[in-house]
Amino acid sequence: MNTSPKSLLSEVPDVEAVLADFVAGLTLDGLAPAIVQKARLCLTDGIGASMTLVRSQEALHALASLGGARVDSRALVLGVPRRERAADAAFVNAIAAAATIRTDTHAPSASHPGMVVLPVVLALGEECGASASDLLCAIVAGYEVSIRLGLALVTPAVSRIFRPTGLTGAVGAAAAGARVLGLDTHATRAAMALAANTASGLNEWARAGTSEHVFHAGTAARNAIVAVELARAGAQAAPRSLSGLAGLLAAYGAIERAGVLTDQLGKRFHMLDVIHKLAPACIFAQAPCQAALKLALQDRITPEEIARVDIGVAGVAAVFPGCDFSGPFSNPAAAQQSIQFGVASVLCASAIDEIHWAQPRNLQVNELATRCHVTVDPGIDAGYPQRLGASISVRTINGETLRDSVPDATPMSMQAIEARFTNDARPLLGEEGATRLLEAIRTLGSRCSSQSLFEQLAERPLQGCTGIPAHSSIS
Repeated sequence: MNTSPKSLLSEVPDVEAVLADFVAGLTLDGLAPAIVQKARLCLTDGIGASMTLVRSQEALHALASLGGARVDSRALVLGVPRRERAADAAFVNAIAAAATIRTDTHAPSASHPGMVVLPVVLALGEECGASASDLLCAIVAGYEVSIRLGLALVTPAVSRIFRPTGLTGAVGAAAAGARVLGLDTHATRAAMALAANTASGLNEWARAGTSEHVFHAGTAARNAIVAVELARAGAQAAPRSLSGLAGLLAAYGAIERAGVLTDQLGKRFHMLDVIHKLAPACIFAQAPCQAALKLALQDRITPEEIARVDIGVAGVAAVFPGCDFSGPFSNPAAAQQSIQFGVASVLCASAIDEIHWAQPRNLQVNELATRCHVTVDPGIDAGYPQRLGASISVRTINGETLRDSVPDATPMSMQAIEARFTNDARPLLGEEGATRLLEAIRTLGSRCSSQSLFEQLAERPLQGCTGIPAHSSIS
């Protein structure tokens, strides 16, 4: 007997209704301190990343594409003294953050919620005068919706073609934007549905070594704000745009996993599993780089002594676009994605430093990368996704074999994240300004109001700050 579409749909839970209730009803008092602290830490890392705008050609291209600043704009572009409409500010801020490649990551869904959610929350929050409580709740809501959608939607087969953040970012950020504006459940549901219709992002960039992946974040952020503004104006959308028979999950063969979106929602917060990367590289390159560093520091081997390097990873890492690539490297995007480049750069320098990935043509690193080989390590693969470890085996020209491994990728500590934030904020705000802004984020929702946070963000850059386009202005 054939089952009718109507009966099939009745078997799929109405996850959109549950998500909308969660988002609209989230309160700061209802969140555990650890979750609020995580939201502040993600905000710290995200703001610092967006402040690096002038170091990214992609972000400068995005800024230039907007033309002149509008006089009535109220949302800050974080890396330059300029304001734009919320959708345009979020577009540029998201691209600037994404271009650093170091933004926070949820490994099991292979996605980066912060680079989309945070620019939307900040731009809409400043434009509408949202409270600190609204900002923090919106961050939590956006991360949870984005991550849960990724857990349901993203498989190794999907991520070989589609960029996970491009598929999940707009929906998660629309949930966040709806919470910032205080939309009711009906409008929140419409905002997520409208955003679901914009989900996109192809991974051919990883094979070509180009950088359009950073624009995925910007497009998702802009689309999220458009969706939220449409919903606020009363626009309607199919209520089952996520879980319907022709919805987003069905499009990628994931409709049977719809329940993941609401499983223990409000009790199990997946944003606590978000990590902040030590290396400015793909999440799947983190453990290999750390294993290489461990071996390099212990055995003090030079690149000239290395005949071959075998890098053991989980199966998903071996097939993720761009990760198993030994060069040649002509631009940072290819280097940031490649496990071989990351390991070779660490073995050459006995350190993990952002400058390595900014120099993709380094001859010594490129030459060593050709002798690096990615393989699936059954032991590492068995630990995924709970752990994202790596093993490394180096055979020397003298026939000696050196081995090391890490059971899981070690994320940056809070202290390291804050130090990196200060380094990013200092060129714009000075030492005192950077310190005050960090304290404002640390105490947002307790001692610091949202107004105070935005005032700190809006401080004029230091005189002599270079790299800011001449047409930029504070309005």
